[in-house]
Amino acid sequence: MGTDTGRVRQQSEQLRTTGMLVIPESPLRLWGTLLGCVAFTVVGVVVLLIANQSSSPLLYMLAGIACIGFFGVVGIPGTVRKILRRSRLVVTPEGVRLERRTGQSYVVNESARWTDIAEFFGEEISPGGGARGQLVIGYTLTPLGQQMRSHDPATPQLSQQVNEMADRGTVREGRVYLPATLDGGKEDLLAVLQQAHQTYGHRGRP
Repeated sequence: MGTDTGRVRQQSEQLRTTGMLVIPESPLRLWGTLLGCVAFTVVGVVVLLIANQSSSPLLYMLAGIACIGFFGVVGIPGTVRKILRRSRLVVTPEGVRLERRTGQSYVVNESARWTDIAEFFGEEISPGGGARGQLVIGYTLTPLGQQMRSHDPATPQLSQQVNEMADRGTVREGRVYLPATLDGGKEDLLAVLQQAHQTYGHRGRP
């Protein structure tokens, strides 16, 4: 897709002038994820129904059960929960935080100061078969940022919670993956975050 320089410039200017940039989750992407889970669950049911008519009934049964279990039992409830309690990424001159809606308010699930972030990255996850991979974005914590996180029990961490279907935001080897369902282009958001990190990341450093 590429980067929309106009959108990047507009969001960067909004952050500079208002001191806050809010990126909500996309309802279209959330509903698309839910429909995908429903579709694969139906496929799993169909595979189970035709298992006895196939030459490898056990293989078909295992495939159907796995499909229903992953997409039906885990995926559908998890995605419905995400639709009801949508996350949003809040960017400020102090840092970034990932918030989840609870009732009429929001709670912080993940946060990091600019000085605790080493870099923002984009990682392409390929489904295989030569298909174009999905771009996921996130940030890498500095050694000091990892140390402060591990020693501060008050630091919000999604890694301490049950990982939800299609909800990244988890910490793995010092990397924090943001939700894949955030609104807008991934390349645009990555560019905005990288620019903000360059602008605010040196504040407070010796």
